[in-house]
Amino acid sequence: MSAQQFARELGINIEKFPPSSVVTKNGFFAKDLNTIFLRNNLTSTVHDKTIYHEIKHRDHYPAQYKNNPILCENEADRFMIRKLIEQYMTELDLEPEEFNWTRFVQYYDLPTTTNAEMVQSEFFDYINNLV
Repeated sequence: MSAQQFARELGINIEKFPPSSVVTKNGFFAKDLNTIFLRNNLTSTVHDKTIYHEIKHRDHYPAQYKNNPILCENEADRFMIRKLIEQYMTELDLEPEEFNWTRFVQYYDLPTTTNAEMVQSEFFDYINNLV
C-alpha cells in the first residue's frame, strides 16, 4: 500500500501546492482541515517520507508541539521510519534476515547520524510483530 493510500484509509486528505519561497517545507499537516499539503514536485521517495511523517503530526496538538517540538518531530520521524520499513520489506519481498539498514537508509536518503538508532529499533519492533 502506498503512503497516499494509507493516508486516505485514515481519512486524511492530500492536496498539492507548487514550490514557493513562502513555504520551504516539503509538506505540512493542517489539523483543522485534516489535510496533508505536499509540494507538487517531490520525488516518489520524498513524497512517501513526507506523507508518513505528516500523518503522525495529526496526533500532536498545537500546545504540545509548541512546548516540545523536538519530541513531536522525533515521534513523526519514528513513525515515518516504521512505515517505510513495512513498505520496503513488502515492495522488495524481503525476509527479515535480508534487511540491511545501511541499504535502507541509502534507499530512502535518510540522514544516518540521526536515524540509525531509529531504523534499527523500528526494524526490531517490526520483526517482533511478525511473530
